[in-house]
Amino acid sequence: MGELARDVGYAARLYRKSPGFAILTTSLIALGIAANTILFSIVDAVFLRPLSVSHPEQLVRFVGTAPGSPGNAQYSYPFYDMICDRNQAFSDRLAGAVGTAANLWIRHPQIS
Repeated sequence: MGELARDVGYAARLYRKSPGFAILTTSLIALGIAANTILFSIVDAVFLRPLSVSHPEQLVRFVGTAPGSPGNAQYSYPFYDMICDRNQAFSDRLAGAVGTAANLWIRHPQIS
């Protein structure tokens, strides 16, 4: 414990000799802590928390394929709207995503 007190005293003396360095290092440490907190908050919200649905085991994803297309076919918004109107198989809301989920359509039956 005596060695730690000596090291802290030495650091305090150095910081008093050069206050600009003390402000810079303290600011950098605070910036690092803030960046770490923000990053963890994003990772926690996106990857670690469970989905906010009542029965996640009942989630269904359907994907269409187009003849001659190497990947999955994309549906238009009018097609999505038609599926929402004629939905008899799914009990709750339907969601559609385009591309990398930049556009997300959610239509809840009780709202519309």
